[in-house]
Amino acid sequence: MGSRSKVESTVLRIAEEVATSLGLEIYDLVFRRTGPRWKLQVFLVRADGTVGLDECAILSRALSRELDLCDPIEQAYDLEVSSPGLERTLRTRRHWAQARGERAKLRWRDASGAVQSAVGIISGEAQGVVTVQPDTADSPLDIPFESILSARLQVDWSAGRKNANQATDTE
Repeated sequence: MGSRSKVESTVLRIAEEVATSLGLEIYDLVFRRTGPRWKLQVFLVRADGTVGLDECAILSRALSRELDLCDPIEQAYDLEVSSPGLERTLRTRRHWAQARGERAKLRWRDASGAVQSAVGIISGEAQGVVTVQPDTADSPLDIPFESILSARLQVDWSAGRKNANQATDTE
């Protein structure tokens, strides 16, 4: 997984200070070009797991003021503050540690350079290696963190529909 740009690192430090002062936490931050414009995406979490529009708006205003004062970004950009969602991206070692026991979809390059993918339960991350128990294999996979191209938590949405249908059928 790629390292952060200088802009992302600088803005992340500022965003974390602002978020901490508000009792919030930055889950992730991404600065990228989207078409002709640049976008600064800040993903926000709270210790109890709930983040609402009010928290996003409060952080957005406070962070916008701070970024206007510090001016660490040369180009014009759009600021977007939101929750990372249930199927959040896993980019940092901290994300992997927090996702232990969760189901994820991963893509990585194996030793030969071929792109591989799997869906499975994250067993852990230690010494730069992510361990995943794939749905389709008996033995776990040990994937070097630096080989991971993309990873995202995966929610089994069909389980919720089955439970909702069962509740409807019994009422």
